[in-house]
Amino acid sequence: MEWIVSYDGATIPRELLEIVARVEEPSLTGIRVMATGRPSCAAVARTVALGQVTTPWLATLDADDVWLPGGLDALFTAVSNDDAVWGAGLTVDLVGDRMVAFPDYLKPGRQARGAIYDRYRELGFPPFCGAAVVAETDAVHHVGGWPALPVSEDTALMLTLGEHFECHYLARTPVYGYRRWPDQTTAQPDYSDRRDALRAHHARRIAALRGGSVFRTRRHVPMSRGA
Repeated sequence: MEWIVSYDGATIPRELLEIVARVEEPSLTGIRVMATGRPSCAAVARTVALGQVTTPWLATLDADDVWLPGGLDALFTAVSNDDAVWGAGLTVDLVGDRMVAFPDYLKPGRQARGAIYDRYRELGFPPFCGAAVVAETDAVHHVGGWPALPVSEDTALMLTLGEHFECHYLARTPVYGYRRWPDQTTAQPDYSDRRDALRAHHARRIAALRGGSVFRTRRHVPMSRGA
């Protein structure tokens, strides 16, 4: 297993390098630390790092979240056993020292293409955290990585993956911890407005993938040349 630490900025802070130097993980074959070049957003940090991934599978982790003990292994095993291209698992909220559990919003096992977005539309929110995902690296390249969005880029990726490939959902077993704290992006007053704009983005993107784009239905009018 290899880690790529992608820092969203021009210069890697010394504090980050010190943290990486203290990592002790027997299963690691190496840790690479890179900077994106200038502050942008999580989508840029992830997609820039995607170009450096050399393993056939990948998973991501935000700096303030955690894979729960054994969670990543359990999810990867379940996805592999189902011969799926990608998969996701149950997420819990971490509030201080408390773990707040959520129900499963999907039935366990294989999810048909399109099922993830259909469930997202029914619920009004994603059926699982977009970061709680493992996927074949080639599949993530196939859909273009994480789109350039200020928030919800992981939701956008998993919705797009769900249109192209069937997904395995690991139910009943929490795998990922989403940390709640006052300064996080989703806790800011303007987040609800940005979320509405992102829902419109997701709807248009999925409509285009399903053949409902205006570019697919517009009548072609030949251009005329002047005399």
